Amino acid sequence: MVIESNQKQNWKSWRGVYLFLGIYFGSLLFAAIVAPVVFKGVLWRHAVAPSELTAYLVDKGLDSFFDRIRWIPVLVGLPWALKVCQLFSLKRLGLRFDKASLRQGLRGLILGICVTVAMLVAVHNVYGLRVDSWPRVWTSVGIALLSGLILGFLEEIVFRGLLLKVFRDAVQPLFAITLTSLFFAYVHFKIPGYVAAEVTWTSGLEIAWGVIIGIFKTFQENWARESIHFLNLFLLSTLLCLSVIKWRTLLFAIGFHAGIVWILLIYKRSIDFVQQPNDFWLGSGGIHDGFFATMLFIALIVWLLKKAK
Repeated sequence: MVIESNQKQNWKSWRGVYLFLGIYFGSLLFAAIVAPVVFKGVLWRHAVAPSELTAYLVDKGLDSFFDRIRWIPVLVGLPWALKVCQLFSLKRLGLRFDKASLRQGLRGLILGICVTVAMLVAVHNVYGLRVDSWPRVWTSVGIALLSGLILGFLEEIVFRGLLLKVFRDAVQPLFAITLTSLFFAYVHFKIPGYVAAEVTWTSGLEIAWGVIIGIFKTFQENWARESIHFLNLFLLSTLLCLSVIKWRTLLFAIGFHAGIVWILLIYKRSIDFVQQPNDFWLGSGGIHDGFFATMLFIALIVWLLKKAK
């Protein structure tokens, strides 16, 4: 009876983890089946009635369709997963909107902006940056902010709202942070683009398999830089996990995430390099694969740990 009770308790503690993994891999399977169908439909439409929209969509490629479509089962399954894991309330999920939490959200947004701007200033001082179009900068500010808030909200709900909590139900907090951050870093690696002579009904399965093993292929291409890339993603997730545990709110993490994405989107749409960065400290000029970013994330983690004492 004791053994049976322990087995039930063990299953209950890991149930959320199994559920999360089921939704993740299920979303890959869903996209593998649906994305080729949708993309073939767009190709057909472009062939019989070409337009700017169809040309734009065709140019995106099947892998972009795959990335967007796999969010559908995630968004559909997320409320159910939250209910099963007893997180189906704003308070339990960490979405608090009192003055203290809103203050943390604003602090996170400002820090995310500052970290990204600091990285871009370093790149500018060494390699130089030039603005392609100031009107495009100003017109993209609002869209980029909205995109950053949406992406930050969704990813933090999934990773720090759900995954961190289900891991904390199963293991000790430090190990839960480690597992969450490892998974966060892992899923941000994939094969950069799908190239095939013709899209077939099995193309989606090829992309899904590429997403699963993409990290290994990416490391084969440039293991030194991608090791820093992986470390920076791990440190970013660790910082956000610690903020959730310390302040018991997702708003700092959402704000920080949104701040990074906001500036990066403006930068990618309207700013270019004078000389392409390619070194150990600044990586390829992004926020992700240079050791300068590593030091920034470590400094923020140390700052947060000191505030936690």
